[in-house]
Amino acid sequence: MMNVPQLRTWLGEHAGEISQFTDYEVSLQAEEQDLCGNLGEYWFRDPDWNQPGYRFFPLGQDGTGGEVAVWWTAPSSEPPPVVFFGSEGGSGVVAASPLDFVRALAYGPIFQEYQGDLSAPSRLARDGNWLLKHPKKSRTAAEALAQYREATERQFGELPPFDSLTTIHPTVQSEFRTWVVTVQTRVSDRDARDHRHAVEQKRQTTREKASFFAARSASSLPPTSASLPDGSGFEGTCAACQRSTNLRLVHFEEFSLGLCIPCYFSKAW
Repeated sequence: MMNVPQLRTWLGEHAGEISQFTDYEVSLQAEEQDLCGNLGEYWFRDPDWNQPGYRFFPLGQDGTGGEVAVWWTAPSSEPPPVVFFGSEGGSGVVAASPLDFVRALAYGPIFQEYQGDLSAPSRLARDGNWLLKHPKKSRTAAEALAQYREATERQFGELPPFDSLTTIHPTVQSEFRTWVVTVQTRVSDRDARDHRHAVEQKRQTTREKASFFAARSASSLPPTSASLPDGSGFEGTCAACQRSTNLRLVHFEEFSLGLCIPCYFSKAW
């Protein structure tokens, strides 16, 4: 059994080795409050993201900036799982307990944010560790991994199979992913509503300008303006700046107007 303080101590003692053999930077300086602020403001972008009242203890980031943390649903005798919030919106429970996470690292895994199916949870995966294959870094990575694995087995005994360390109970994974996806969907729906509102507001503002400029342009538009394409040139008075010059015909919905080139590309239109 390993608790959260013991996990953080272990990771702190072995941070140098871990960063050499896998793309994971142990960072224990951040406080729980800092991580929660980051998740609410940047990852979820929602002030009500943590309605269940979960607690998260930061453990660092992977190479893309994804957050690794302990997820504590409520005080209990069960060890809390380790979760991952990816930089591209993926997430998942990656280890069922602190001890499983420590042991799984001894296999040199990476945090795999997506795995084919974008709806699948993030996980620890043995394939894809570029440090162990890099022509200039593989030797150092392999040596650091061997040192970490030796220390892990010396402290905790022979390593169980990797799959047993990274297999998550469906109920635990489902609770975490359902919560994440629910918040993400709410944010996505809110963003879509805000976008539709912004588009409609912009259209309404443009329509009001078009109506005003069309009234100003009525006396100088070509007689056949309704059938002429946008951009057709003619001489007249600019509906915005009121200069007599060469104009370009502009159609917007049922309105037709004439603007000089500088006004067309200015805030006037």
